[in-house]
Amino acid sequence: VPVNHSLLPCITPAPSATNPSRPPPMSEAVQSIFKRQPLSLEPEHDVVCVYDAMTIREACHAFLANDVAFAPVRRVGAPGNVFTAFSGVLDMFTLVAMLADKAASPPANLQELLSLGDKIARARISTIPADKLGHIATLCREDASLFDVVKVMLQQETRRVFITSTNSDEFVGVITEEDMMRKMLSLLNKLVDEDAACLQTALEQTVQERGFTPLKVVSVSVTETQHDAIKKLCEFGIKSLAVVDEKGAIVNVISGRVARSMLSRSTGMKLLQSRLEPAKCDIDAMLCRPDDSLYQVLNKIVANSLRVVYVVDEERKPVGVVSCIDIIEACFL
Repeated sequence: VPVNHSLLPCITPAPSATNPSRPPPMSEAVQSIFKRQPLSLEPEHDVVCVYDAMTIREACHAFLANDVAFAPVRRVGAPGNVFTAFSGVLDMFTLVAMLADKAASPPANLQELLSLGDKIARARISTIPADKLGHIATLCREDASLFDVVKVMLQQETRRVFITSTNSDEFVGVITEEDMMRKMLSLLNKLVDEDAACLQTALEQTVQERGFTPLKVVSVSVTETQHDAIKKLCEFGIKSLAVVDEKGAIVNVISGRVARSMLSRSTGMKLLQSRLEPAKCDIDAMLCRPDDSLYQVLNKIVANSLRVVYVVDEERKPVGVVSCIDIIEACFL
């Protein structure tokens, strides 16, 4: 059904922590801007589903064959309605982490990984604990706006929203947090006058003003292995991990996307056996300072296809982190 704004809980603006008299960034004018932007499914993402009757091994190969990093899990024999037919979202990194966690030593390739965790690999997706599956957030695209997408992301604490249609019992698309970053930057570049000023004001806030630093950052030592890094990513339920040297300075960033890289090559799993090392390229694009503005962080995220940017001090030690969702929230709360 079309979205009824009156039925959606209100997003209450929060005063600035550093200047209580400063007008909150999420003014009625900014709300109006996003409400006037129709929901667009560009860039388009194919929504590939897996079935709960499939084995984990079959799911791994389905991810590779369709070049996707996540997929809704459909219950076999369940009604066609998208609101009742799915049990959650399965992430490819979750599969790799589950298998790697059972391996006593890092496997050399995907086949060895599946063999080491053969009992798990042959298990059906329906046996995966519910807390290992992501929440399915949906939104009907008829009469929906970018404002509606943001509200769903924030209120349901999700990084992606699956789009439905009143004329279909299937998902017609998905909007991720990275998509929202690109849309926000594009919107900022095309707005004029008062509208542009409103959004610019929200993004002028600094990383420190928004409280993204100082914070304790989960990290891994450069002396550890990729296998250790993946286990830590799984242990803390995070998608990115700072790699630090003996002085605690950040020298690289490991993300859950490494799982996709490993699975996509027959020798990719050999990476699990290797030790972590400093990045071969300049990682400044992944870092920011406490006095950087959210606009600067937004540009880094979009330009480098990132999910998070790490906040570092003068010694390049991680003292905080800013994610896509953090920027969205900063503009709306």
